[in-house]
Amino acid sequence: MMHVVTNENAAEYKDLLEEMFRWRHQIYVEQRGWKALARPDGREIDQFDNADAVYLIVLDEEDKFAGSVRLNPTHRPTLIAEVFSHLVIRGELPRSPSVWDITRGFVIPSKRRESGRCPALEELYTGAMEWAVAEELDYMVGLGEIHWLPRWLKMGWVVDPLGLPSLIEGEYWVPMRIETGPRILAATRQAFQLPDVSMFAHQKSMRLAS
Repeated sequence: MMHVVTNENAAEYKDLLEEMFRWRHQIYVEQRGWKALARPDGREIDQFDNADAVYLIVLDEEDKFAGSVRLNPTHRPTLIAEVFSHLVIRGELPRSPSVWDITRGFVIPSKRRESGRCPALEELYTGAMEWAVAEELDYMVGLGEIHWLPRWLKMGWVVDPLGLPSLIEGEYWVPMRIETGPRILAATRQAFQLPDVSMFAHQKSMRLAS
């Protein structure tokens, strides 16, 4: 199951958010070696973990943290606009409430699969697209590792590179625009053989507060 965490309900998810930040530090700093993100408190937090941020958190069958992703509206400061805008060479980055920057997506190591299906990752991708559809986004933008591109295309996602691959922390990343909409959501569910059932059915509302 997935949960939408916003500034309005963050107090209800205090422990889960704390776990998420610590997992982010373990994965990005300790495992992947992104030393610039290191913090002495063992929590990976930056200036984009602010009141505008929305977190989609995946829980496993025992209601334990399995993965998450962060989204920020592009009419506010975002990671791609403030830090990596120089990588965008096709068009201009949007500044719109209907376009969101997607970052810090991950699944914890114990939930990953080298081969076969990975339920937590499937929920994360499907939930992100479902949330985008519910929020009536035009599209999402962000940096993605280039080796994931074939998988996104296989999922039915329409990904438009906004620049050339660039080497960042030992991996090639590319800025991209991701199309959103009911058709893409349906294709994602079909690719993962998932029923047409909301990933957020347990929440009263997955929409942002107006």
